[in-house]
Amino acid sequence: MRKKYNSLILFGIVFGLKFVSSLPIFAAQSANTAVNVDYPAFLNSSSSIPSFISGLYDYAIGISGTLAIIMIIYGGIKYLASGGNESALGDAKDRVTNAIWGLLLLAGSYLVLNTINPQLVSLNFTSQSVPAMPTSGGAGEPGGTQEQRSTLSQIASSILSKSPGEVAFSKSADCSAGTDASSIINDVSNGVMPFVCSPSCSCSRGGTSGNVNLSINMLETLDSLVCGPYSQGTVDLGTGLAPQSTGCVSPTPTPFMVTSLTGGKHATNSYHYQGRAMDIVVTSSNDPNVWNSFVKTLTQNGASFAKCEISGTFYDDCSSVFNGNQRKSGAHIHAQW
Repeated sequence: MRKKYNSLILFGIVFGLKFVSSLPIFAAQSANTAVNVDYPAFLNSSSSIPSFISGLYDYAIGISGTLAIIMIIYGGIKYLASGGNESALGDAKDRVTNAIWGLLLLAGSYLVLNTINPQLVSLNFTSQSVPAMPTSGGAGEPGGTQEQRSTLSQIASSILSKSPGEVAFSKSADCSAGTDASSIINDVSNGVMPFVCSPSCSCSRGGTSGNVNLSINMLETLDSLVCGPYSQGTVDLGTGLAPQSTGCVSPTPTPFMVTSLTGGKHATNSYHYQGRAMDIVVTSSNDPNVWNSFVKTLTQNGASFAKCEISGTFYDDCSSVFNGNQRKSGAHIHAQW
């Protein structure tokens, strides 16, 4: 048994020495060759915090593994030089055993994390991001002029004429009273500037500029989804212009609920706070295919961005926000214009 253990120790020593000799600091081709060791890339001043932590983690793993190999070599040499001394033999075995357990723990923790999610070991948490905020806009740019409020009032009234059959608006608010989707769409239909909030729930009519309203393009899309009078061309805007006809979506999508407009808690640069986004829940179906179809309908009818979302993470396939036929908590469709 001891001869077998001696063989394992010798193999560990040879392997360990080979490993250590392959490290960059020992990689000079001759005694006359200067050893140039570059600083790790993650120490560059331009590195981001995730890159720094990821690089530091990789180096820590490498250093820990190297120390474990060195301890195996040290324990092996001590074992071979013990001369039969039981105390020395026991100490050497403990060193080798502990070093091996350390290596197994390192490899095991890396394997578990990598199996759960490879991004946990790379700290490269990439998710689909919302397109950058535009600095200017066209007809759909929110504003508080009398003409814009009049147009928005007509479209919002057209949408509400189809509620609550085809579309409903949530009366639940993350922030203060009057910031829920129902209150906001009713304010706009009455020609009143809507409450616009911030992530800290600081809300005021028209936002900090006093000029933020709902996007005309967004409400036109919403009205076309429910085939309101505005989309049918039967609404006189009272401006001397011909009635507007944007056309109805055919077939009309399944009934849905708008859960958030300019109110609620969202990211600081959220389109919600610019009047260009809404959150939607397809209340009549928990079929991911129906939700995917709804997302497609939104992008085909004016939305510049529409995906299923949970807590700021966006998904191309809405099945990711379901457990079977059960919608996950907080799941909704985020759309923006």
